[in-house]
Amino acid sequence: MLIPLLTPLVFLRRPPRTSILHITFGLSTAFYAHGKVALSDFDEKVAPVFNQYCVECHSADNDQGAVDLISIHDAVGMMKDLSLLRRVYDVIDLEDMPPVDKPQLSPDEYDNVIEWLEFASEDGILEIPKDAGPGIIRRLSREEYSRTVRDIFAVEYNVSEEVGMPPDPVDETFHFENLASVLQVEPLMLEKYFDAAVDVVDLFFYKSPEGKRAVQTIMASIGKSDNPKQRRHAAAQNFQGLLWRIFRRPPNQGELARYMTVWDDAVSKDISETEAFKHMLIASLISPNFLYRIEENQAPSGSLDSYPVKPYELATRLSYFLWSSMPDGPLFKAAHDGTLTDPVVLEQQVRRMLAHPKAEALSEVFASQWFKLKMLEDARPSQEYFPEYSVELRDSMYREPIVFFKNLIEVDGSIDDIIDSDYTFVDSRLAEFYGIEGVTGDKFVKVDIPEGMPRGGLMGMGSVLSMNSHVSRTSPTLRGTYVLKVMLGQPPPPPPANASQIASDVSENIEINSFRALLAAHAQDFSCAGCHKRIDPLGFALDNFDAIGRWRESTEDEPIDTSGILPDGQRLNSFDDVKLALSQRREQVYLNVAEQMLRFALGRHLQTADRQIVNDIVDRMKATDGSIHELILSVVNSFPFLNRRNTTPAATATVAIYP
Repeated sequence: MLIPLLTPLVFLRRPPRTSILHITFGLSTAFYAHGKVALSDFDEKVAPVFNQYCVECHSADNDQGAVDLISIHDAVGMMKDLSLLRRVYDVIDLEDMPPVDKPQLSPDEYDNVIEWLEFASEDGILEIPKDAGPGIIRRLSREEYSRTVRDIFAVEYNVSEEVGMPPDPVDETFHFENLASVLQVEPLMLEKYFDAAVDVVDLFFYKSPEGKRAVQTIMASIGKSDNPKQRRHAAAQNFQGLLWRIFRRPPNQGELARYMTVWDDAVSKDISETEAFKHMLIASLISPNFLYRIEENQAPSGSLDSYPVKPYELATRLSYFLWSSMPDGPLFKAAHDGTLTDPVVLEQQVRRMLAHPKAEALSEVFASQWFKLKMLEDARPSQEYFPEYSVELRDSMYREPIVFFKNLIEVDGSIDDIIDSDYTFVDSRLAEFYGIEGVTGDKFVKVDIPEGMPRGGLMGMGSVLSMNSHVSRTSPTLRGTYVLKVMLGQPPPPPPANASQIASDVSENIEINSFRALLAAHAQDFSCAGCHKRIDPLGFALDNFDAIGRWRESTEDEPIDTSGILPDGQRLNSFDDVKLALSQRREQVYLNVAEQMLRFALGRHLQTADRQIVNDIVDRMKATDGSIHELILSVVNSFPFLNRRNTTPAATATVAIYP
């Protein structure tokens, strides 16, 4: 399977210098179809080009664009970092590098580098052995913590918000808030965890109807005997059942004994047994065994070989992937029985869990973070310019893509619907905004998009369009970047430090009579042109949507020019053209969502060995027309999800090598 390697490959490849047959995504097989290329050719074909044209600017001492090529000594070094490999292909293929004022690659040098990079991205990765990835310890994210506490104690209470837990740190190269390597526990977090534990246990004991009934049952069991030893034994038995859920595995006797010292200490001070039991629960909620998803190393010590995760560990991986919370009773039972590792049972559990209401987490956590919906909280359109853009409308906009994705899970829909669909979900407020009739009330309902109405898919939703706008106008740059980053998983590199400025020598001879002309002048700067020629045609093609996502044919000042040409020569003139372009690059969309979901499931950056896993997932998606259930099952059955490596001190800080 051929999958594009670098940011521009989906759209963005111009005709090659040689007469090579290129498939849909612009990649060539002709160079290496007959075994003419090998990874070992790096020394002869690639390293000399780097040394002659690149390392002057891209080294540890002068890492322009945060690219250090002088440290790449061989093919192994290059293959370790697919992110770097992508970027190198990107700039060379589109002739963004070397700069125009520097010596240029000869046709043979260009062909040698491009053919090696293409080979490395396809056949080369087949030479990478399977690897479960670095052993990591995962702290519960803020979202996971709240959902887990809710499920343990049956309390409808967003404890993270109530006690003021700080937001989880976010790595901008990782879409999600569950990246293990950044989820550290700072002193402030420990204080908040203690406050949260006290609040939740108090709710469970005194305010939650279900909790009060459970506490009454527990205390009645303890109070059956007047013998202190028997009462202590009953307390231990009841607490062990709760500790099983809190630790997400059976506690060992040593762990249970440590908590019983809390009981003993409280009882010795004439504290009531009810309060003593509370103290044990509070202590358990600030234990690393609760706050972290800890997987035990297996013998031999120090080995870096991959091995299957244990049943309880697999149950926990599965529940936090699909529910962002702890396993439930049936999942615990399958782990306890040892049947969960049976592929048939595992698939049955996955399908059961996807049909459960808790699977809404895939929409509310995975999809909302993938779609970057938090941006909507700080969306720039101002009510001064757009009085209709109320908080209530924005809230409705926020819900639309979440409900849309939730429906895909419920009906086993196709990922293709994210590209384009003939339906969406609206409440009465959003229906009125879109001009869809017949919807009343605050409940979101599925509606057919009227024929001729320019909506459908993620890019037709008001949330996405408004959160990628400025205060008083649209932003073709933000919208085009969103298409590349979120839909295709191919973000352009960060803009240079002076990206907001237009060089005077560029603009002084240009008549600036429109925003489009202003942006065109800006894009003429060499440091900006490489990205803008990919971004701007996509963004301008969406310009019939105003800053809050309403359709318009013109503005008060000027007609709307939505035309543009992608670097591969494809012309875009409308929203429909954007959807068509994405549909034509459906495989790249599949690749992107496979990468995103695998990252989310593993809680880590992907590495080179994961690339073949992703390719296999894409193949299975293609065979099922983009089935979202097939995507999820493929992730669950993937080698890195079912296996692990031993945790080492160095592994707690993983490095991004395949963002």
